[in-house]
Amino acid sequence: MADDSSHKTSIRAERLQDLLVVAVLTLAGAGTRLLYLFQPVRLDEIQTFFAYVQRPLFIALTKNNPPNNQFFHTLLVKASIGVFGPHDWAMRLPAYIAGIAMIPLTYLVVRRLFDRGAVSPHRWAAILAAGLVAGSSHLVDYSTSARGYTIQAVLVIGLVLLGLRLERRRATWSWAAFALLAILTLYTIPTSVYFVGAVVVWLGIAGLRRYTVENRAPFLLKLAASGAAAGLVTVLLYVPVITTSGLASVTSNPMVQPMPFGYFLQGTVKLAWDTFRSWNVAIGPVLGILLLICFVAGLVFFRRLSTERVDPVLIMLVFSVVALLVQRSVPFTRTWIPLLPFYFGTAAAGGLHLGSSIVAFAREKGLKARPSAGFALVAVVVLSCFLCALVIAQDTPYQANSLGVPAPESSFKDARAVADYLKDNLRPGDIVYIDHFAEPTLEFYLTQEGVPPGYLFANNQGADTAAEPRRVIVVLAGSEGHGYEPAVFDWATAADLQNAEILKMLPCTVIMATEVKR
Repeated sequence: MADDSSHKTSIRAERLQDLLVVAVLTLAGAGTRLLYLFQPVRLDEIQTFFAYVQRPLFIALTKNNPPNNQFFHTLLVKASIGVFGPHDWAMRLPAYIAGIAMIPLTYLVVRRLFDRGAVSPHRWAAILAAGLVAGSSHLVDYSTSARGYTIQAVLVIGLVLLGLRLERRRATWSWAAFALLAILTLYTIPTSVYFVGAVVVWLGIAGLRRYTVENRAPFLLKLAASGAAAGLVTVLLYVPVITTSGLASVTSNPMVQPMPFGYFLQGTVKLAWDTFRSWNVAIGPVLGILLLICFVAGLVFFRRLSTERVDPVLIMLVFSVVALLVQRSVPFTRTWIPLLPFYFGTAAAGGLHLGSSIVAFAREKGLKARPSAGFALVAVVVLSCFLCALVIAQDTPYQANSLGVPAPESSFKDARAVADYLKDNLRPGDIVYIDHFAEPTLEFYLTQEGVPPGYLFANNQGADTAAEPRRVIVVLAGSEGHGYEPAVFDWATAADLQNAEILKMLPCTVIMATEVKR
């Protein structure tokens, strides 16, 4: 009895330690993301706002042209803006909250997935995975972008957590919750079919391997019914979209079309490289390769590390590869964001397994040292805070384009300051030239300041304010050390750019003006 009581006390103490550490990791991740919640909006965010969010609800939930509407996310953003107003941070609030929630949810799913009791590194793998999620530059980036990818990732984690529960406890409410999460995931982003389909396949295989012949049928019937219900409701939700914008707006993004097989292979290699770069943008390729080796180890030794008979992460990978081969299309790197928490979890478990093997070998050679539990917990917190510091020091969310691929020229850090200056200094007859990458961002903030967008002359589109402008204002915008190339102006021969007056110098931007020659 004394031993049993001592064991329970030890478990409670361990859980309290984990709770405190995960809370610290969550706060570190939330704080890092908060720093970038107010960064200038980007092209995809602006398209979402103007095309869907600011439109009436009926249009927002039925229009998908251009095919950029992530409907459940759009609904959440409309609610956020309805409460807080049309601010950039309010647009990002749903993604931000989901990005924070991903940290403790990663801990839960990894601990549950790699749970083999006292002999397993499941506890440490779960904490380490949560720390990696907290300090991931890629996840920080998408947690502070008004897009639905972090929401999609959280829903996929929820699906796997429910799936792990359903394997053992087949409560009716759990199946209903599973169907609801599947619906919301698919309604957020259509490419979620990669992950929802993979989770259903994983549960089916797991059920076949876990249950006896007489018990398989009820489990598989409930899985089929739940999946069918989710599919039917999802189709019904997309019917108004298909009626209004056409089937192709949902199933055939013009940016992602079937390719000849040779081009598809080349594109897939580039996709893999871009995904690797995006996932490891802050830590660099060397540590990225080390993390990849640990991930492979986690896949290879999964049966030693988990009581699960089938690895859902492996099923997701195989399902995605098969889907890509069938489609022969190359999606964007951001498509794989829901895999990233599972990648970190598997890498953490694999790395700890390799580490424990090295320690065991060293003990055979006479090494006695062994780190304490307290030291390990502190080390994980320090690692996560170090990763967060790397993100902040390198300003990596400013160093990626809207696809998540490193591209420093995509950020317009001075957008608010430029809009504020132009609001007070534009005159009738002025025309503003700016690089087409930065123009939508400037238009967003000018609109917030009440300045008519017709002053802008981007992408060779004429200004509304004057057929013959009297003064040309040129905005050369970019990130530190990465200036934009000036736009190609139709009016260049009429503007004396060599003798332009510098109106304002900002950290990353120069505002110049010149009179138009008559």
